[in-house]
Amino acid sequence: MKLFLCLVIFPIVLFAQDIPKGASKIIINNELSAKDNFDLIVKTLLDNDYFIDIKDPETFIIKTEPKKPLKGHGLYYMNIRAIDKGIHISGMWKSGIELSLNGVNSTDSYCKSSA
Repeated sequence: MKLFLCLVIFPIVLFAQDIPKGASKIIINNELSAKDNFDLIVKTLLDNDYFIDIKDPETFIIKTEPKKPLKGHGLYYMNIRAIDKGIHISGMWKSGIELSLNGVNSTDSYCKSSA
């Protein structure tokens, strides 16, 4: 059984992509039109418990409402753009940590997500 799992999993790992340091966008290439990609994104987000903040069917842009990650703390949201033959996903996050020291306050704000 272990040998079978190794023979199945090892080839999958060989085709995995390395994430470039500092990457801030996911690009998914496919053969769908911008409209079909837009509809697919909306359905997938709703099926996975995301709430949509902005949905523009003319520009095919979607922005999710802020959401807590499954592990850790803070908030993130995704900006998604459907195009012909592709989907572009980027996001913003904030740690949820604010500091106050000797009357100086550091507020938490959204930053570009990167790997």
